[in-house]
Amino acid sequence: MRGRRVHSPGTAEHGMGLTSRRTDRTLVITVSGDIDPGTVGPLQYALSSARTGPDEDRTVVLDLSGVGFAGTSLINALLRARSFLGAERLMITDPSPCVVRLLRLAELDRHFLADAGGELTLIGATAT
Repeated sequence: MRGRRVHSPGTAEHGMGLTSRRTDRTLVITVSGDIDPGTVGPLQYALSSARTGPDEDRTVVLDLSGVGFAGTSLINALLRARSFLGAERLMITDPSPCVVRLLRLAELDRHFLADAGGELTLIGATAT
């Protein structure tokens, strides 16, 4: 399945790439490079766009394995996406070490649930 570039033209200059691909039930957004205030816009847009249209019933999977730097901009984007998508529709897969470290430092790792497959899933009100 081919990915589609969904970032703004200026993003590549700042060192972040973002692609998306769809399956029947998921929208996979793959992020690579640095996530900071200058690059987070396209990620926020991609997550926000998943609220409606062809993606409104799909689970949104964020592949963060290629992220080399992440700061509070990523935390903000994740928490906003959780609020409008719902915890049951947002999943992080294969977070890079810097993403895991960021979530732990911000004490947000307790809001994520690790499973045997190495995925971190946002815990929602319906999680057990």
